[in-house]
Amino acid sequence: MPKRNLVIIHLESVSTEFLGRFPQDFPALRALRERSTTFDNFCTTCPSSVTTFTDALHGNTSELEHIANFDGSGNRPAGYQANLMDVLAV
Repeated sequence: MPKRNLVIIHLESVSTEFLGRFPQDFPALRALRERSTTFDNFCTTCPSSVTTFTDALHGNTSELEHIANFDGSGNRPAGYQANLMDVLAV
């Protein structure tokens, strides 16, 4: 079976409305979006990229609430539920 790839691009503070209003400023992103599946209505519960990825991968931010220092090398999600990669692996 060939390997499958999933690439998630999070654009901090750039909305789909902004992308549509200024397409000339994002030619590479526009070309990528035309070949991709996009989820325009995803809303995160938090402002930072790290916790936004947690929302996308786990469906909630509680997976990282136990971490006090995000610079720590041993930080891991709590494992309350399966993540998106586990679901897609099936």
